[in-house]
Amino acid sequence: MKREQGILIGTVIAAIIMMFLCSVFTFSDAVSEKTLTTCIPEAVSITEDGKTQYDFNLQSYGQDIGSIVFYSSHQRINVYAQGEEIYRLSNKRSIWGNTPGWTWNFVKLPSDVDRLQIEISPCYKEVEGQKQEFYIGGGNDIYMRLLRKAMPAFIISVVILLVGLYITIYLSVMVSVTALAAMSFVV
Repeated sequence: MKREQGILIGTVIAAIIMMFLCSVFTFSDAVSEKTLTTCIPEAVSITEDGKTQYDFNLQSYGQDIGSIVFYSSHQRINVYAQGEEIYRLSNKRSIWGNTPGWTWNFVKLPSDVDRLQIEISPCYKEVEGQKQEFYIGGGNDIYMRLLRKAMPAFIISVVILLVGLYITIYLSVMVSVTALAAMSFVV
């Protein structure tokens, strides 16, 4: 029993040390929060059918914007640059349903874009009027920021998974050892 507890404690401590070392050695590679910009729409309009249209004037954000990124949940997306469609996310048929699902939309922008329009249509009445946050910058920079925001929850999940795996293995070994011990007393 003491040996198994020692293994569990050692595994958890090793995982924490590995995560700490990873964060220390990759900190200099981390994306600066200052290089990422939250993009605020110039105008927002909502139609009767629940479609929300966001209009952006990108001239104030500089020359090389790169990408715009936003999260959508059960919503159809159309993105237009200078009136020309550059991105579409529509319904997908699958065993899970007929909506686009939950996704981050990474839209690479043409280099000469000044005006951008994003249309978001809800697939269900319940998802109508969701608050949207738009980020502009390099696609990889935005991806790294989102990854850094999700890392604490990921680390906690891994620790919980390791503890659950240990408990499962420990219990299965203890049950088989107990069964073998009971059989030896019967014979």
